[in-house]
Amino acid sequence: NLDTLESISLSAYPNFYLIDSSVISIKEQNVILKFLEEPLKNAYIILLVENKQNLIETITNRCQEFRLQPYIKETLSKFIENDIDNRFILDICKTPGELKEIKGDKLSDMFKLSEKIINSINKANFANTLTIIDKVSFRNKKDSIVEKDSKFDVFLLTRVILNQLYGYIKESNNRWFYEAYNLTVNLERKLEDSKLNLGIDQKYLFAQYIIEMWAKSREVIDGNQI
Repeated sequence: NLDTLESISLSAYPNFYLIDSSVISIKEQNVILKFLEEPLKNAYIILLVENKQNLIETITNRCQEFRLQPYIKETLSKFIENDIDNRFILDICKTPGELKEIKGDKLSDMFKLSEKIINSINKANFANTLTIIDKVSFRNKKDSIVEKDSKFDVFLLTRVILNQLYGYIKESNNRWFYEAYNLTVNLERKLEDSKLNLGIDQKYLFAQYIIEMWAKSREVIDGNQI
């Protein structure tokens, strides 16, 4: 947050600073600009960002760029803990951080929510459908640690839904599964775009997706067009 960045910029002690620049605003970037211009002796500053275009030019001009390649499944498998069902896990998680996010019962709970979205969303009224949004966390929103722990990451939940829909499509020619799969693929693409453009509201994208899923399910399932 802004207070943390201000305390870093005023620090009198050399240290190792790791800053997730993908979630800080231009105002917050300007706060640490002087710190980058005149770093403390023996201080190491690393800025993490998925797209350097999200950083102001005065920052990128003062940094040395290192490009990191995506994790491959073989590497990720080393981070899987014993209590995690790994049948689908490597199709869902792309980083060790994401693996940590869904350890324990959270993966099972995420599959249950996905199951409800796919198979029961047409039975819910519109107001109840919108409550699904409150169960999800968004990476460009600043939730508290408690809130984040109790919610499902929007990227992970989207991949879980895709994983389940893919399995249903292999077993059935049900039109609804195809419609739902296309809507979910579109959400995944938009979420990936949101990583490159901080102005895209992930919560809005997911809300639109849930509304579209609800409307399409009632059209296809309740309209007997399967």
